[in-house]
Amino acid sequence: MLAKSGCRWLEVGIETLNQHTQDIFKQRVKIATAEEILKRIRDAGIATCSFMVNGFPDQTTDEMNRSIDATCELIQRDLLQASYLQVLVPYPGGDLFEHPEHYGMRLNHKKYELYSEDMSPVFDSAFATAEESYAVFKAGLTKLTEAMEKKPYFGPAPQQDERRLYGRFWAGSHA
Repeated sequence: MLAKSGCRWLEVGIETLNQHTQDIFKQRVKIATAEEILKRIRDAGIATCSFMVNGFPDQTTDEMNRSIDATCELIQRDLLQASYLQVLVPYPGGDLFEHPEHYGMRLNHKKYELYSEDMSPVFDSAFATAEESYAVFKAGLTKLTEAMEKKPYFGPAPQQDERRLYGRFWAGSHA
């Protein structure tokens, strides 16, 4: 239905490819099911971009890296064409902020101007310090950039006379 209505780009909040983390902190998405859905979306001719979050309090740095690597693999397999990567932020008002100890977290400060998805995490967990999580995040940005350097799959390209509507969007990679 999306493809028939003209949809050509879809952004989805997968957030983590770690099943344990999905089950505890997110929407309990089943990773195997998500891959099948991404295949169906791709085969319908819709390009997909994901939102990924790094540094959940139950993740070791190895698990964070595996989630990033799995995202890069989805890009290589043309199940995703691009991905954002963000740092987990326990914003005020949320349970992670109000009760960090329940999640094995320790908030390092309450300088709210530093609470941002692309800055150093504001907490240490039982498995990683803020500095360790941020190092994985920065390395992950490099990995994703390299994965997105390939010419993306977008299904059938628009007809030549329609391409001007997209500017240079269809011309090459989107790193």
